Amino acid sequence: MTFEEIARITNWNENEDKLFMPNEIFDDLKESDFTSSAHIYFAYAYIYLITWLFRYAKYGQFEISVKTIKQILGYKPNYEKIDYIIKKNGLLDQMGYTMTVSDYPLSWTYKKYENDEIEFYMVSDVDPDDKETVLYGKRRNIKIKFPVKHFHRDAEAYEEGHPNGVFYDVEKTHMIPSEVFLFSMSKSEIGCTGFFLYSYLKSKNQIFKSGYDVSLTNLAKETGLKPRTLDKYLDALKKHRMILCIVNQEFVIGLKESERLANTYITKDYIAFSDTEQTYIKRKVTNEKAFYKKKEESLLQDAMVEDALQGLPSNF
Repeated sequence: MTFEEIARITNWNENEDKLFMPNEIFDDLKESDFTSSAHIYFAYAYIYLITWLFRYAKYGQFEISVKTIKQILGYKPNYEKIDYIIKKNGLLDQMGYTMTVSDYPLSWTYKKYENDEIEFYMVSDVDPDDKETVLYGKRRNIKIKFPVKHFHRDAEAYEEGHPNGVFYDVEKTHMIPSEVFLFSMSKSEIGCTGFFLYSYLKSKNQIFKSGYDVSLTNLAKETGLKPRTLDKYLDALKKHRMILCIVNQEFVIGLKESERLANTYITKDYIAFSDTEQTYIKRKVTNEKAFYKKKEESLLQDAMVEDALQGLPSNF
């Protein structure tokens, strides 16, 4: 699907851009029983989408089926191998991230004088005498996914009915604009996996403001992506200007891990993205002999500069 097609199907507008996601979602998904690593990245994108649909009261605006959601996420509408994740009492329900319900928001607003907390006007809130009028033209008895973590951050809060979820407290979260989601889903070379990787790096950039320093080996471990798959999606994100990768050192064949410098990753805002693929400077490859020779020359040059500066008059 194109960006425009997804925007039309979801009745998207640019004022519905902000959505925060819990930082713990990455570890929670990695530690769960998915039958394929690709399903981890699908699950992240799925949770994002169903949460966004709930947050902006989309279920009350139009009909959106499971088949349509699959298509938005890059799968065929009848693809069944991911059903174990999203079905009622499926994996995401068991993990406490979603819950299958029939109640959904018709609208939302912010409570005045109460820290501007969000408030949803649900189907269940409609006065019985007004239901025929208010719900005219809307589907009855539909099933949707309730974004549990955005209402209750942990099991204890859920049991007590305490609203401490992401909708009410954005501490330890990362904000992913909806434009990034639409852009990612509209590019087959990015899709759910690329969206997951961008979001992970974005979560780190919100902690490390000047960029996230991480080796490819560690980034593969942190995301669960296999090295070749990681290279593939990093390449796609770079080509579409979604991320900036600062190469702090050439790749030196045979160099000890302790001597290697990690790359620095910076996620870009949607306005900087490129719809078409662009070229970028790739890391050079060298050997140990050339690396140490270059390092010695650099140290020698630094020493010469320091000696020259020491020889200058103190009032220079």
